[in-house]
Amino acid sequence: WLSEALKKGMRVKKGQVLAKVDPAPYRARLARAKLAVAQARIDLLKEQEEVSQAEANWRRSGFSGAPASELVLRQPQLAAAREQLASAQSEAAAAQNELDRCEMRSPLDGLITERFVCQGEWMDQTGKVALIFDTSRAVVEVNLGPDQYSMLDSRLGNNRIELADPAGGNRWQARLARDGGRMLPESRLRPVFLELDRPMAQDPPLLPGTFLTVEITGKVLEGLLRLPESCMTPQGLVWYSRPGENVLDCFRAEPVFYQDGIVFIRQPQSMKFPVHVARFPNQAFIKGMAINPDIKESKG
Repeated sequence: WLSEALKKGMRVKKGQVLAKVDPAPYRARLARAKLAVAQARIDLLKEQEEVSQAEANWRRSGFSGAPASELVLRQPQLAAAREQLASAQSEAAAAQNELDRCEMRSPLDGLITERFVCQGEWMDQTGKVALIFDTSRAVVEVNLGPDQYSMLDSRLGNNRIELADPAGGNRWQARLARDGGRMLPESRLRPVFLELDRPMAQDPPLLPGTFLTVEITGKVLEGLLRLPESCMTPQGLVWYSRPGENVLDCFRAEPVFYQDGIVFIRQPQSMKFPVHVARFPNQAFIKGMAINPDIKESKG
């Protein structure tokens, strides 16, 4: 039996029956298991009676102390009867579990994205029925490099997460739920996991399989300079001059992160502002060189 809801694109509720297998063989096994439990209880009662009789006979024999063998008072037989009952009860529980699994239910509220069975096919309780996308929560894994990871706020909830669909232009607010706690061996990147509750109920809905870009606003950093990447030489130097002096000087930059052709670097503690930064430094620059700069004020 297959439910009418067991189709691609259908939404299902947690606990909803999706498929059933013929329960007759499993009912028969459960009946045999219950019979074994009943017989084991009878055997245990009989053995307890035998133990009581053996103890009474020992007392009437006039012997003092304990018997030379445990078999005299039937203690091993009693232990075996108890174990037999416990084993039969375990078998009955397993048989009941198999019978219960003849009805295959959805483990969560979700959307059926794949169906693996058709009416009339042979299957058992271990067979695949469907692939269900969890509609209660969308989870996005993002792998970050060491520099990117260092920009996250240690308090995960303080990081602002925005998911974007480049094709449709839609955006969704998510949260940084947890750190993967490891480095991926093939890339040496560190995974973090983003979550969005009820993705299908969003406006617009976030559909399974959507390609996304992720924007993470992490911790606030003070004392950074925002410069075009072209301002930094391959050797990591930034050349500048002070207004009115027109003499070259430089410092070695400490890049913190890059974004859209912009490099953010730590501000040298000794630097005094304002300064004019060379947009396209060349190899001929040396400290103390007199220049006649073409000044273009930055807008950012």
